[in-house]
Amino acid sequence: MKQILIDCLNKIELNLIQEKINQLDYLIDLTLEKNKVMNLTAINDENTFIDKMIIDCVFLVKFFDLENKSVLDIGTGGGFPGLVLAILCPNTRFTLIDSTSKKIEHVNEVKDKLGLTNVNAFACRAEEFIKQNREKFDIVTARAVKNLQILLELCSSFIKISGHIISYKGSGYKSELIDSQNAINVLNLELIKEVKYQLPLSKEDRYLLEFKKNKSSSSIYPRNYNQILKKPL
Repeated sequence: MKQILIDCLNKIELNLIQEKINQLDYLIDLTLEKNKVMNLTAINDENTFIDKMIIDCVFLVKFFDLENKSVLDIGTGGGFPGLVLAILCPNTRFTLIDSTSKKIEHVNEVKDKLGLTNVNAFACRAEEFIKQNREKFDIVTARAVKNLQILLELCSSFIKISGHIISYKGSGYKSELIDSQNAINVLNLELIKEVKYQLPLSKEDRYLLEFKKNKSSSSIYPRNYNQILKKPL
């Protein structure tokens, strides 16, 4: 399995030291083993997991500078992309949140086993976590939040002015982007970069969208999650 990981990293031209490769390989083992008894991901095949979970997460560091930043990963689930990015960027401070406490328990177990001292993980909803963390982070990442309108409202109040939201998206993101124009305006955001890349094994196209925050948004955001779902911006 480690050789497949190495081959994929070579295909995307990302050279990592052996220690980081070993940590990524251990992360794969720990996640797939836990997935046998807990629903962390629908992917059980090792090759597919490497391609669609590990390498997909890794691509962010090819296009964005996370060095010495404070990063919040919203809806981290089993720790993706947060744990992967924390392995690659040991000088960056990562905060991972998810509303499912059992998933965060797993994340904390994994971070301890991997020796990741740059990670803190909390079981909570974004609208609760914001109370003590408004405009605290340089970057917010989101991979599992599917609807861009919802994602932007959940993320925008966490980033500092001139901070960034980086969202992982599939090929259908264009329609989401059109639907999100009002949210972008209301939340004082600006789309500044769209990056297309291809996964090495499945050859599927993926995208990274970067939004910059130009000024503070209203303190009413983010609203309660049910309100956001019922009436997106």
